[in-house]
Amino acid sequence: MKSFIHALGCAVLLVITSACGSRTEFSEISDLNGYWEIEQVIADDGREKNYTGSMSYDFMQFTDSTGFRKKVVPQFDGSFLVNDRADSVRLKQIDGKLFLVFKNEFSEWKEELQTLSDQKMVLLNAEDKEYHYKKTGPMQFTDGEKAE
Repeated sequence: MKSFIHALGCAVLLVITSACGSRTEFSEISDLNGYWEIEQVIADDGREKNYTGSMSYDFMQFTDSTGFRKKVVPQFDGSFLVNDRADSVRLKQIDGKLFLVFKNEFSEWKEELQTLSDQKMVLLNAEDKEYHYKKTGPMQFTDGEKAE
């Protein structure tokens, strides 16, 4: 029953977001769950900064409209270094747009969720910078490959 209510809530949120004419595109709120690696940041003036081989990922986990985000560092053996710090995150709809509202012991801020799929996420911050992420996971090496 709980999963039915969760699914119904996500479906309603999708319909509301679509009906309000938001630029947000996404399939399922559950797509937020997992490891995200930053690929690119685009500033409001169009300048782009590309990232290759990030040293840390964002791990996000949601239950309904609330969750958390932690910074994790991938290790060559497939594990992650993780500390005890986490930002709480909640989804909030404002003026027909969907935002991730982050909070930690130092600050609270929001970022607009512009795009979300099972492999891609784009967030827009208050300074009009677009953060482009790709879904990732533990480092994997096949037989014969060595980490350098």
